[in-house]
Order: sequence, then C-alpha cells, then structure tokens
Amino acid sequence: MSPETPLRVRSSEGVALTVHHFGGPAGAPVLVMCHATGFHGRVFEPMARTLTDRYRCVAPDLRGHGTTTVTDRTTFSWDRVADDLLAVVEAVGGGPIRAFGWSLGGAAIAAAELRRPGTVKAAFVFEPIIASRAFLAASLATENPLAEGARRRKAVFESREQVLERYRSRPPFASVDPEVLGAYVEHGFADQPDGTVRLRCDPATEATLFEAWRCGLFDDLSVLAPRFTVGIGGEDTLTTAMGVMAVDAMPQATLRVFDDLTHFGPLEAPGRIAEAVAEAVG
Repeated sequence: MSPETPLRVRSSEGVALTVHHFGGPAGAPVLVMCHATGFHGRVFEPMARTLTDRYRCVAPDLRGHGTTTVTDRTTFSWDRVADDLLAVVEAVGGGPIRAFGWSLGGAAIAAAELRRPGTVKAAFVFEPIIASRAFLAASLATENPLAEGARRRKAVFESREQVLERYRSRPPFASVDPEVLGAYVEHGFADQPDGTVRLRCDPATEATLFEAWRCGLFDDLSVLAPRFTVGIGGEDTLTTAMGVMAVDAMPQATLRVFDDLTHFGPLEAPGRIAEAVAEAVG
C-alpha cells in the first residue's frame, strides 16, 4: 500500500505540516495516527494496512519531523505540537476523531483534547509521555538521559544502507519489524548534495522536545472526557511507569499490557497494535 498524495496543512508559527493519507472507505471514521519524537508519520504504513478497511487513516509529520517544514519562528513544546494536531483535525473535517498516538504522539492527543474538548472521540495511546512534575523531578533530578542521548545521536551516514546495517544490529531498532524499519529509514533521512543522508529530525530538535516533558499536562488529565486506552510494554521503565500513572489520572481509561513488547511496541508488532487500536476506538 502506498499513501495518497500528502496534504500540506498550516499550523502555528509558520509550520507547514505534511499529512500522509493511507486511504480508507469514503464516509468511514477518521483515525489520526501520531508518531513519537524522532520519527515520522510513514512508520505507520504497515499498521494502516490493517485499519483502512474501517477507517480513513491519516498520519502527520509533526513539527521538526519528516518533510514538515518549520521557520526560524518555530518553537518545540507540547503546546505547539498540540497546535499541529488540531490543525490536522480541522483539515480532515473536524472532530471528533478516533486517534492513535505513540509516546510524544499520545501526549499530543491528550493535549489537543484538553485544549479543545470534543476533538477526540476515543484514543489508544502507547506509552504516552505524560507525567507529573514531581515524578519527573524525582526521575530526572540531575539530567535528562533521553535529551542528552538525542544530542549525541549520529545524524549523517554514508547511505541508507549504512543506516539499516547499523540500526538493525542493535537495540532499540533490532526488535523493530523489518518493513517498519525500512519505512523509517527511507523517509526519515534526506539526501544530501555530497551523496550522504541526514536525519530529517535534527538531534537538537529531538532533545528540545524531550526537555519539554515538564509541561504540566498531567495535572489536567482528570478532566479528560473521551475514552482512552493506554498500552504499555512489559519492561519496567520510565515510560511504562508514566503509562500506569496516566491511566490512574484519567477518568475513563483502561490499561493494556503487552508483556513481550518494549516502548517501540507499535513498530515491533504493527498488526497486533493495529487490532488493539481498532478494539479501543470503535
């Protein structure tokens, strides 16, 4: 399956979003699929294949990712990523939408609904990055390892083949479905004039988004009205703990544990997660 011609959608601060449309029956409910920090919408192509018999599936490249373009006025925070999602919802006909979000994408869905109640009908979010300020202060008291790791990330490679060889030989990408990894590398790197390829999500942008966790989003979860299902992997990690806390804070939330998956679960088992999404959002 190849996505249709992407939409270009204007968001705040000069951002021009790329929104990938994977197809689906005319008149079917819209399912908006939101990626994690450092990725792009086309990693969800294999998931969408399982879902386009019942939903019109769209996936934006959020600001700083994929082929979405930014300007020198663009900032990177949870509030501004919510701007992107709300702009996508308007472009595809308005809410309420069904939604799937992974990591940053899950937080964006909650933030958009809190900003504009009625945007989301139901959502499945996998290990959303939502936590209380106290939890983050205790867990990241002296440093933010994800932000520091992002800043050190290798951004330029000789070729996509070199990227694939490196990524599939070590965690966390070693456990990712090969088709998904191929889509991530194909569309997540830009060709350079000298023949090399460069990450489309700049490491500094990724680090800034990781540092934006302390945004206060957790404090407002108790007023979320839509039905949320929160998926977590089987490891005892910072992000699984966030998922459990988010469920406890949301009034209509259900927890699903995928014992054999990691934080990269949607990329490791796209078909299984797709069916869980369909079950959760109706």
